[in-house]
Amino acid sequence: MARVVIANPGANPELQVAASAVGSAGLVERYLAPVAVSARRTGGVRRVPGRVADRVATELERRRVPPGVPEDRVRSVTAAEEVARVAAARLGMTAAGTRLILHQARRFDRRVARSLVPSDGALLAVSAYAAESVRRARALGVRSVVDLPIAHPATVRELMREEARRVPEYAATLQGHDFPDSLISGCETEYREADRLLVLAEAQRRTFVDRGVDPARMTTTPLGVDLDMFRPGERPDDGVFRVLFVGQITQRKGISYLVEAFRRTFPSGAELVLAGPVVGTSRPWASVPGVVHAPARPRAELAALYRAADVYVLPSLAEGFPLTTMEAMACGVPVIVSDRTAAHDIVGDGVEGYVVPVRDADAIAERLALLRADPDRRARMAAAARLRAERFPWSRYGDQVVGILREELARGSLSA
Repeated sequence: MARVVIANPGANPELQVAASAVGSAGLVERYLAPVAVSARRTGGVRRVPGRVADRVATELERRRVPPGVPEDRVRSVTAAEEVARVAAARLGMTAAGTRLILHQARRFDRRVARSLVPSDGALLAVSAYAAESVRRARALGVRSVVDLPIAHPATVRELMREEARRVPEYAATLQGHDFPDSLISGCETEYREADRLLVLAEAQRRTFVDRGVDPARMTTTPLGVDLDMFRPGERPDDGVFRVLFVGQITQRKGISYLVEAFRRTFPSGAELVLAGPVVGTSRPWASVPGVVHAPARPRAELAALYRAADVYVLPSLAEGFPLTTMEAMACGVPVIVSDRTAAHDIVGDGVEGYVVPVRDADAIAERLALLRADPDRRARMAAAARLRAERFPWSRYGDQVVGILREELARGSLSA
């Protein structure tokens, strides 16, 4: 029976879930990853130099062999390159990190391509890491399914360059403005050659359709949330109105608009927690009264942050399907999200929170003021947010991907 080759280039959470579901269905031929840690496998963790080991080991430990995937099906490829990339990121070496990402992506793609054989049934890969392997799959008659985790890279680059002109003080925090033509060209090869493209939300899907990608090959696969890990709990009774953001602290996430909205709305008595790794510099926001930085931490430790918040805000300029929004909702926290996220797919405006126009600090400030002034409104939205999140368990995503792969395997066997 033909089965699936899964190529997971990093800590991609949806590929972990998909691999687990595919493994549980008995459909994994090989699982290829730079680092795959288990009780018997250390991956690349022991390769980390002592000086940066503590900063890197936590990240590498996230790269687990997915439950359900037999360990004899796991292959480690480009581990050294991935360890170097993670180390550079943790040391704040932004330019070197970008170069290492591109180098590791090419090497990983090449190794996956070389591993494919005609008896493989299908390839499940991640965009920006799959141009050569998708071409090779087509040449061999192997079906290919590519996960698209964010908006079209040409759109992201265009938006980020525009943003650098609009808000120059945050330019050093941007990501995506320096996407090289070679990366975009490789992604466009994937869009042409893959048999199926997995998009995560309607706003993201539109960026591909607008740039000529065939909508007939796109399937929307909303992500999920761990409903046991992320659940409502007691909010600390400390008298502080707490606004939370979780993720990379970068202008791609619309940070300047959130900070400005907070500054206007709360001269005192409130706190804005920016939780996650600082991209580039913290200078634009570090001295704003009430703004607090919480370092990056494992996903399992985020629930306490969500439960301590009164509202979660994600004003991103470009997204796929932000897991943090679903996690906050699962913890019973109202959300304010921009219309460039998966907003309309998961948030009813005025029900579980608010959907605001992108780049609109006034709209964010208005909703923050409403929520602070009306505890009953917050409580209603909190309850609605949890109920909405319960419609998105990770099992739903895994089942959908398995179904798509079964369809592609069947099509491959018919054309063989």
